[in-house]
Amino acid sequence: MTHNLFDEHSRDHGQSQSRALQAEQKVFGGRFVLQRHLGQGGMGQVWLAHDTALEQPRALKFVLPALLTDASARKRLRNEARLGTELAHPRIVRVFDFVEEAGGEPLAAVVMECVEGRTLSDLLAEKESGFFEPEEIESWVRDVVEGLRYAHEEKQRFHLDLKPGNIIVETATGRAKLLDFGISRSAKDTITRLTGQVSSGTLPYMSPQQLDGEAPAAADDVYGLGATVYELLTGTPPFFRGKLDDQIRTKVPESIMERRRQNAKEGLNAGIGEEVSAAVCSYVSLLLEKLPCHRKELAAMKDWTGSNCAPHQAGTLNHSTTISLPDQNTPNSSPSSISKRSPSFFKRISPLPAALITGANAVAVISLNSNPKAGADVVAVSLITCAWISAGLTLGYMTVSRCKQWGGRWRYATRAIYATAATGFLVTLVFALQNLETPSAALAGPICFSSIGAGVASLAVWIVRYFSRTKD
Repeated sequence: MTHNLFDEHSRDHGQSQSRALQAEQKVFGGRFVLQRHLGQGGMGQVWLAHDTALEQPRALKFVLPALLTDASARKRLRNEARLGTELAHPRIVRVFDFVEEAGGEPLAAVVMECVEGRTLSDLLAEKESGFFEPEEIESWVRDVVEGLRYAHEEKQRFHLDLKPGNIIVETATGRAKLLDFGISRSAKDTITRLTGQVSSGTLPYMSPQQLDGEAPAAADDVYGLGATVYELLTGTPPFFRGKLDDQIRTKVPESIMERRRQNAKEGLNAGIGEEVSAAVCSYVSLLLEKLPCHRKELAAMKDWTGSNCAPHQAGTLNHSTTISLPDQNTPNSSPSSISKRSPSFFKRISPLPAALITGANAVAVISLNSNPKAGADVVAVSLITCAWISAGLTLGYMTVSRCKQWGGRWRYATRAIYATAATGFLVTLVFALQNLETPSAALAGPICFSSIGAGVASLAVWIVRYFSRTKD
């Protein structure tokens, strides 16, 4: 059983887990009748209840007393529950309400969809081998990615506490659903604030950026998904003993088969199972990259069989981008070499931006050299023009890529960059056509100014991003 720091905090203050609850008890003004205790979570007890107003079964996740006595925590939970009601997707457990009851001892609960099933944590604990094979979890991973893509792209919401215990497999359908979208994270943030410690049940699944307190992002959920898949395939998270925060920031986890062999040697698993393919290992390693810009993106994610990992039902995007998988013969990087990723950087800006830069440079040089009056200055002017074009297009492309990773309101920044570049091109093109005779000369100016516009707009985005994060 996971040691829960918040339970300990409540006991230290002489508080029970919650007001005494029992079957057939009516709560929250008689609206709900408790039927059966379902379990104990990080926030408190979970009960199956009957909603007498709607005549529907509901799951009530009761909030621990220590949370209720903290005004800021109570407000944040209420707000998270309200935002959770906006998430309506078959791969996410619905949140319907946040109910409170005043009196001698306060009582509050999150009203959730009732799903009959088992969490992946429970199912993993029941595996005789101690782990799953890739084909056993493939459909569940697709379901999780489908739910995350909906939340990220349609609602700009992040789970931030993704782990096997927060994924439930519905008994009736065998499909996976995400639990506690944002709510569990709020409770654990309060644990950290009140106790000064990170909940042990969450730390192994946190990204390096979460550990450093950076603003939430979709990439955090991608890392959590990677840690979850790694645990399902090996029986243990990427890092699960020792000083976890340092390991998460700097250490590359063992390969899946190496971890299986080590766990079997220690008696944690019954064996090592079948050989896991290089495609699966590469898939997981891309989810667990230390830097968000190197992490696999949900929008372009394919499963390890090469098929689309999840159809995006709610939106209009139809991504078919493939991800280049790392060579399995390449040895793992040492902790000190994690930041030395020059090959990945150049791979990231090619081939499209490189082609655009090369083409623009060629047009600029040809057009400038076509003017015989330029004389010796043509070389200097050509070099300056090429530098502007290269810098503007490269910076613009990299900023657009980062905006997609940041998500939320930053997606509008990509449109601003495109619009600025297009405006610079069209305005200068009209001017050039009216004043220059050769077609090559008429195109050189617009290309140059569109790239300059993209670069200026990109710098503005980075500046706004910096000050908005500092303000937060």
